[in-house]
Amino acid sequence: MMSITESKQKIKDFSGSPVARDIYIILLIVLASCASFGLGRMSVQDNREPIAIEYDPQIAQAGLLVPAGQNVPMYATKNLDKNLLTASVGSTVSTGMKYVASSRGKNYYALSCSGVKTLSEANKIYFSTTIEAEKAGYKKSSSCNF
Repeated sequence: MMSITESKQKIKDFSGSPVARDIYIILLIVLASCASFGLGRMSVQDNREPIAIEYDPQIAQAGLLVPAGQNVPMYATKNLDKNLLTASVGSTVSTGMKYVASSRGKNYYALSCSGVKTLSEANKIYFSTTIEAEKAGYKKSSSCNF
């Protein structure tokens, strides 16, 4: 075991070395950076409105409350006021979705079809059945065999 005086001497020897000076400089820079960041964050006035989630009875009565992870078919939104709800354009594929169309096109495709690659992600609309796609006004693509 080292005595206290030996430990003190080791610390003094280390503190005088070039490695210790580099460590002290790095620590000083990190602490100054953290302090600057913290003071900068505290100085910002946060005047943003808080997010509010509102219940809209018109949407509930129309039966368009959709469980999380599912998409709203395009045809379900055509008879509603556009301010109430928008279609699932640009949404991700959820479980059970097998067909896709572009909001700017007239045809629908199977997800396995090569024609899907030409559709813009932002314009994709997903359907679980061909009946849904046809009710929404889309026709089966002639480039896909399904």
